[in-house]
Amino acid sequence: MKYAATLSTPEIITLEQLYQNGRSHRLRQRAHIILMSNNQLPLDTISMVASLDRDTISSVINNWELIGLIGLYDLPRSGRPAIFSEEDEKKIILKIEDEPRNLKKATSEINKETGRNASTKTVRRILKKHKKGWKRMKKTLAGKPDEERLEKAEAEIKELKKRKLKEALTYNILMNPVFH
Repeated sequence: MKYAATLSTPEIITLEQLYQNGRSHRLRQRAHIILMSNNQLPLDTISMVASLDRDTISSVINNWELIGLIGLYDLPRSGRPAIFSEEDEKKIILKIEDEPRNLKKATSEINKETGRNASTKTVRRILKKHKKGWKRMKKTLAGKPDEERLEKAEAEIKELKKRKLKEALTYNILMNPVFH
């Protein structure tokens, strides 16, 4: 049987925090694997709980024992190079904060200024990355409705409700006659 070395109390607390609040699913899953291994659960049981292969469970335990906490995190991976640098992203956030109502317009201005071609989706991802929210503005009239039209509409609604109630009562009387 293969188990992780006995954990200290701070390690258990750290792993429990990672298991509950880790940024990625895989980090939370790996922390859970180490916690289960610390409870002396066999690899087969951990494999069934985590829905992973025994070899994967074993490699997570090996990484924990060799590297420690850092071994639970994913290594950086290659991918498409970023369209904008960190400095450009800061400029984008400032631009959007100046003109939050029209993302398309801000995106086209950003593309002209930087000479790059980015979509509104790319700009939204940048905003999300920096924990900024963006929502489309609602297209409604500002201010209060016309008082005369509001009173007329409320009276009409009241009349319709009365009519519906009368129809329901009439229907119930016709459909459910009471015999004495």
